[in-house]
Amino acid sequence: MFFAADSLADAGLVVQLGHDGHACPNPKVRQLPLTVIDISGVHMVKYSLCACMLQRLDPIVQLMRAQWFPATALRPRTVVTFRTLRLFHALTIQGKVNAYDFYNGLV
Repeated sequence: MFFAADSLADAGLVVQLGHDGHACPNPKVRQLPLTVIDISGVHMVKYSLCACMLQRLDPIVQLMRAQWFPATALRPRTVVTFRTLRLFHALTIQGKVNAYDFYNGLV
């Protein structure tokens, strides 16, 4: 018996972004996994957007409401959590840590 590294997407995790963290009755699951850079590491997760008629929001808006900052405006595939950005800002100001060393520290 042994432990093997696996992604959260392969484990079946689907993060719902609509309705401010609550389950959406009409989710639209994205098939491509999203790379999430967080304080706890770099994760691959699947996500679903809110597809309700009342809450037709741009995917970027739904990502930002979930406190995930997308790396690109069109078809984001990588996001950084707000808490990771706050930590990077503090370490850059106080400890003079550069982005390369910060990322390698997370990985």
